[in-house]
Amino acid sequence: MLTTLLTLLGGALLVVIVALAMAGRFVRPMATASAYRNVAWSEGLEADTRGTSLRGTWQDRRLYVGPSGAGAATHAMLDLRVPLGLGLKVVPRTRRLPVRPRRRPRATWQTGDPDIDESLVISAWAPADRVAALFDDAVREALSTLVEAGWSPEIADHHLRVALRRPPSSEAALRRLLDRLARAADALEHARSTLPPDPDTAAWDASWAVLARRRGLAHDRTMPSLHGTLDGCGVRVLPVRIEDRLGVDVRVTPAAMVRRGLLVRAATADEADGRVIQDILVGELAFDDAFIVQGWDPSAVRDTLDAPARAAMVRLAAVGRVSLADDGLDLRDAEVAPDGLDAVLDDAVRVVGALGRPAAD
Repeated sequence: MLTTLLTLLGGALLVVIVALAMAGRFVRPMATASAYRNVAWSEGLEADTRGTSLRGTWQDRRLYVGPSGAGAATHAMLDLRVPLGLGLKVVPRTRRLPVRPRRRPRATWQTGDPDIDESLVISAWAPADRVAALFDDAVREALSTLVEAGWSPEIADHHLRVALRRPPSSEAALRRLLDRLARAADALEHARSTLPPDPDTAAWDASWAVLARRRGLAHDRTMPSLHGTLDGCGVRVLPVRIEDRLGVDVRVTPAAMVRRGLLVRAATADEADGRVIQDILVGELAFDDAFIVQGWDPSAVRDTLDAPARAAMVRLAAVGRVSLADDGLDLRDAEVAPDGLDAVLDDAVRVVGALGRPAAD
C-alpha cells in the first residue's frame, strides 16, 4: 500500500515538474517580449514581434540589442555620436586581434587597472599619449562596470559593443544594460572631447576651411570637423584613422525621416550567394551584387532607390563602407583626398535627398 502511494505521489510530482518546465518555456519568452516592447514604447525604439531585438535611435545614438546573426548569441551595440578617430580596438583577451599580411600591428596599451588589463586587450593606431589620455578615470570606471557585469565589452572608433551570455529577460535588466552602455559611451565621448587636435590632421585645415566657405558649412578646427546643412540635409564630416592612414567619416541625415524599415548595406560573401533572409532586388546588377536591401514595402524601397541614388551608392562604396537607413547615410573609413570631398558630399546628399520623398501611395 505504501509503495503504491509513493509511486502515485512520485508520478504526480513528475507531472508537476514537467508542467512547470513546459510553462517556463512559454512564460520566459512572453516576459522577454513584453519587456522589449515596453522599453521600445517608452524610448521611441522598435522591437520585433517576438521580442528578441530592439533597435532605433536612442539618446542621439543608434542602438541595437539582439542576435548578431542567425542563431547567434545576443549582443548590444551603441554607436558613438562622434567617432574617436584613434584607430582604437578594444576586445576581450580571449579574442585574437586580426593581423593583416604586410601590415604592421597596432600598438597595444594597458590602463594600469588590473581588472581591465586582465580582461581586455587595448590597441590603437594613434600615438600612445593620445590613447592614454582617452582612458581617464571615468572611462576606466565605466569599463570596469561592464566587465564586472559579466559582459564582454568591445570598443571601436565608432561604437561600443557587449556580448551577452543570455538576452535580458526583464524590463529592469534591459534598462540596466542600456544605462551602463550609455554611461560608457558618455565617458568615452567626454574623454575624446578633451584631447588636443591631432597633429596629423593639421594639413587638412586649409582645404577644409576653403570647402566650408564654398559649401556654407561650419569648420571646427579642434577635431577637426565640418558640419551644417546641404540642400536641407544635415552633414557631418570627421577624420578617422584607417590603420596607419587618415580617412574621413561622413554622416548625412534627411530633413524629415520617412519610415520605410529601410536598411541598405554591403553584402558579405555568404549574402552575395543568396544566404540572407530578405534582399530586395532593384534589377540593376552592379547595385544588387554590391548591397543587401531590406525594407517593409519592396515597391516603396525601389521607388526610393532611384537610378541616381543607386549610382551614387555604388560610387560611395568604392571609397569606403557605406550604409543607408531611414535616419540617414553613413560613409565610414573613406579614403578621400581633401579635394575629392566635394564629390563625396554631392553623392551622399543625392542619396539622402531621395529618402526625404514621401512614400508613394
